[in-house]
Amino acid sequence: MRRVLSIALVFVCGAFIAVAQPKSCKDCITWSADRSLKWSYFKGQADASSSNKAVTNSGMSITMNCVNGEADVVIGCFFNPSKSWTKTKDSDRLLAHEQLHFDITELFARKLRKEISQLGTGCTERYKPSVELYDRFDSACNEFQAQYDKETRHSILEEEQLRWEKLVAEELKSLEEFSSGK
Repeated sequence: MRRVLSIALVFVCGAFIAVAQPKSCKDCITWSADRSLKWSYFKGQADASSSNKAVTNSGMSITMNCVNGEADVVIGCFFNPSKSWTKTKDSDRLLAHEQLHFDITELFARKLRKEISQLGTGCTERYKPSVELYDRFDSACNEFQAQYDKETRHSILEEEQLRWEKLVAEELKSLEEFSSGK
């Protein structure tokens, strides 16, 4: 007898975004090294009261399927256009800053994939630890995003922005075997 259990949990990791992602996000964009964000992707209504010039709503998702006692855990990384917004569409530097927020989310998705890969393959061995790891990495991602905004002053400090871009690129490369789609 074949038993199938599917569990999907989707959360958001992003700079100062604390809302849960809907289970179904039809216009979400999956992270890819071959695709960079464009201002046309930012379709949300800008928050006029915010001092931010743009907000990237990106997140990780975790889906677990159990078939015959074996667990398959898939970690996704996405950008939600309908919840991402900008007050300007003419700053390449600001767009690069927002792209790095998305890249940071992928970095933490890779770290999470690596940790989960070290767990056993059984459903009971993976389910609870995977959810606990997800919570830990989601919190760490949010802290890292806040540190990034603080140290770059939301892209204003060019040298810090370049330092962060290099740091994240190096970490993504070191975890390439855990990238989306692998």
